[in-house]
Amino acid sequence: MQQVSAARESHRQAQRYLARKLLLTIYGAWFLALAVGTLHYAGDDEIAVNRNELPLRHIDYIFRTVGGVVIFAVWGLRALMKQALHLRGDDRRVHIWIPAVYYAFQAGLRSLLHQFHNFGVIFSPHKWFGAATSVVLGGGSGNNSKEKLLDYHHEHIMSDHVLLAATVIGGLACEMVVLHLSFAHRRHKISPLLLRGLAVTVTALALLVSAECYYTAKYFHPPGEIIAGAVFGLILFQVPLLFLSARLLQAHEDEDVDNDDRISG
Repeated sequence: MQQVSAARESHRQAQRYLARKLLLTIYGAWFLALAVGTLHYAGDDEIAVNRNELPLRHIDYIFRTVGGVVIFAVWGLRALMKQALHLRGDDRRVHIWIPAVYYAFQAGLRSLLHQFHNFGVIFSPHKWFGAATSVVLGGGSGNNSKEKLLDYHHEHIMSDHVLLAATVIGGLACEMVVLHLSFAHRRHKISPLLLRGLAVTVTALALLVSAECYYTAKYFHPPGEIIAGAVFGLILFQVPLLFLSARLLQAHEDEDVDNDDRISG
């Protein structure tokens, strides 16, 4: 009995380790892509680069068209898999419905911000401060300064594209954690195949979104707008999902400790 319990705990620990490792991988790739793209910003002279000439132009088109539903597609696939394995009611609530509430609320908030953006209510200094408004988009002074008039360059102070990507990255990272935790106690023959397949899919999607945003940072928005979009996305969307992921990981670990105490007792 103790050998079975030890093997089970080892399996669950391995899933938590993978969850944490892949969580860091997804966020690391995201911030690295933005940082490298920002550091290699092409400048105003090359801002009119043709999207159709970029390597990830098809991914860019798909992302701009249906990017907001990517996380729900992944969540729906995972929910169907879990339903097929007949998980308990508590597992369905924690691993399916609680993340869904987070995703739905964030999707609504991002959609609202996007509509305000389109109508020029927010993110548009022109509306509030006039055409002469300027922002510092980078360091330096004199000829090396990247201070530009907003009416010459952009009509918004942040990249809405990066803001959307931040929600997708946060959701995919959270799905990766929940995916590993929800299958950690299942030893069905089908589980490893489902886990690996969906984990590879989620990781690939996150890396593609990050790579696509590298080109956004390099060609289509100056550094200030990229940084603003990343910071807003981190605070509004990614931090809450990181908090949820941390709580799920801790609850999963606490469950193992409780099981060990019952066996020892």
